[in-house]
Amino acid sequence: MKLILFALFALVVGMVIACAGTSKGEAYFNKGVDFSEQGLYAEAIQMYDKAIEINSKDASFYFKRGFAYDLLSEYPKAIEDYRKAIELDSKYGNAYFNRAKIYSVLGQDEQAIEDFNNVLIISPKDADSYFGRGLAYDLLSEYPKAIEDYSKAIELDPKYGVAYFNRGLIHSNLGRYQQAFQDFNKVVELDPDHDEAREERQYAATSLWSQTASSASTVSEPKRESTSSSKQKVIISSTSKNTATQPTRPAVPETKTKPTTTPAQEVISPTASKIIPTQDVITLPLIPSPNADEIKAID
Repeated sequence: MKLILFALFALVVGMVIACAGTSKGEAYFNKGVDFSEQGLYAEAIQMYDKAIEINSKDASFYFKRGFAYDLLSEYPKAIEDYRKAIELDSKYGNAYFNRAKIYSVLGQDEQAIEDFNNVLIISPKDADSYFGRGLAYDLLSEYPKAIEDYSKAIELDPKYGVAYFNRGLIHSNLGRYQQAFQDFNKVVELDPDHDEAREERQYAATSLWSQTASSASTVSEPKRESTSSSKQKVIISSTSKNTATQPTRPAVPETKTKPTTTPAQEVISPTASKIIPTQDVITLPLIPSPNADEIKAID
């Protein structure tokens, strides 16, 4: 009987010590979060290090430290911490998502696609992941797959301006000027100040007129400086989701260019141009004139 009581006592003491250790680890973790919110990422990492020393089985500790490394552009360390978080929690969607975006920034598009695939298994209605995977396909010149993913992102989020823009660039570079015009027109509807979309819309309208006219005459398609669609893409930033499980919609979307990334907040999405729609929209005529005043392609 005494032996049983002693064993129970030892068990209780062990549980108390374990709880105390966990509590102390969470205290360091919370300090790390506070430092991160102040933009003190190096100090935050030191706190996360101590938290992990006490409790090395908490996936969120590794994720948050990885996120801090991510914000400091220390990508190898960030990737390793995201990997550890995934190892501890195979459904850690945000870890897959952030790692995918780092891979995209580093030009490792195949790896990015694999991680976006995993996010979509966990969260099949995440528009950002469809956009990110579409961008990776786009940069690999797998245009049908890119268009499909951009379209899915738009289906899930009809105000996904950058998805319209990137899809429009593919259509334009493939000579599908009607579809390109419609996509760029939608971008202008969402963001009237998007000058590049206006220029691309004008080019698509003029090209469509030339393409139509050439079927009955010798008029040639307007000349344009050769530019691959991937070089014009709006690229997602390397840092994004900072919640514990499922991806969330950011409050302030940002647009980045590859490979430069300057994270400005803890939750950054690849989404761009989500602007309140206006009435500044035009309708494409059946045979648009190359004259800007006639087709009203530029207000």
